[in-house]
Amino acid sequence: MKKILSLAFAAAIAMTAQAQTTFGIKGGLNLTSVNTNDEDFNHDRKTRPSFHVGGVADIGISNSFSIQPQLLVQGKGVSLAHGGHSDKIRFTSIDIPVNFLYKRSGFFIGGGPNLGINVSGKMVADDPTENTDFEFGSETGKFKRVNIGANVMTGYQLTNGLFFSANFLGDLTNWVNSNNDKWKNNLFGLSVGYMFKGR
Repeated sequence: MKKILSLAFAAAIAMTAQAQTTFGIKGGLNLTSVNTNDEDFNHDRKTRPSFHVGGVADIGISNSFSIQPQLLVQGKGVSLAHGGHSDKIRFTSIDIPVNFLYKRSGFFIGGGPNLGINVSGKMVADDPTENTDFEFGSETGKFKRVNIGANVMTGYQLTNGLFFSANFLGDLTNWVNSNNDKWKNNLFGLSVGYMFKGR
């Protein structure tokens, strides 16, 4: 068994060494909202602008295909417009999307799974005395720390490494610890980034 594992590990190293790998950075605008079964909430909700920033690795499989894992810090949440004022529900998450991309003449398109880890959350009310920090855990009334989603993206990369992209990320798992309530974040992102020269 140890010999088989050693051979598999050596083969994995050889494949990685042969792959054309580049690294880069990206950042941009998020437009975020929430899917929920609360009718009053749905009536009041408005898209919330936020941000994302992070790193990208692009692992070439062939001239046309690559695997592109990313590590991003993202703002999520939603705005609520009611009673003549607006409240904001803000989340900060670390997201790890792994995209499988098809490339042709600078254009790319693809998608894949996303692992989201909620770092913090807060209700920012019009009345500051009503501001509330959210709690995370497995108990009822708390938000879940980890969620799973799906990401699709498309874009264009220039020959100098500069790229532009758009993506949609939708959660597949419920954020709340309840069988009756539903809360799933989703976002549309616009990014600009730069890929450094690979080996």
